[in-house]
Amino acid sequence: MALVLEDGSGVADADTWISDEETTEYWSARNLTDWVDAEAVDREAAIRMAADYMMIIYRWPGQPATLQQRLPWPRVGVPSGAGVFPSNAIPSQVISAQMVLAVEALRTNLLAKPAPAERALIEETKSAKGFSKTQKWSTPSVDDLSGLIRFPVADQILAGITKRGLGSGFGTAKLVKGW
Repeated sequence: MALVLEDGSGVADADTWISDEETTEYWSARNLTDWVDAEAVDREAAIRMAADYMMIIYRWPGQPATLQQRLPWPRVGVPSGAGVFPSNAIPSQVISAQMVLAVEALRTNLLAKPAPAERALIEETKSAKGFSKTQKWSTPSVDDLSGLIRFPVADQILAGITKRGLGSGFGTAKLVKGW
């Protein structure tokens, strides 16, 4: 089944912001043979999964540009460094993040929740010259609401155009001190 590309007009059945051709050209220029050597049907499935993942994980500012569009972009009322993103365009950050996530989707199921054993807490303490510092983290990084694995490169690409930088702010409330 052919990919249905969102062109900025709010396509009702769009399943991607990127085409297989442009994604293959992008990764070919970076000599990523995993993508280039994959079968077209697998690449297209990975592209769709990347878009689905982005719809689930990220919180987007503004509002969808049309009521009938399937994907979260295009949007209206989204601030950019030069004012506001056009309501009929897809930001380059969205396209870049989908390309990065498509490669991850070729390697793994982005929509599968990691088993509890894979989410072990790691704690590391380093000491030097009488000082110590303890760091704790979970591997892999997991989204608080969905339980899905986070991909820091995509998060960083989208940090300027998603709410609260990362999409993991779901279900949180701002605490206000009151008397």
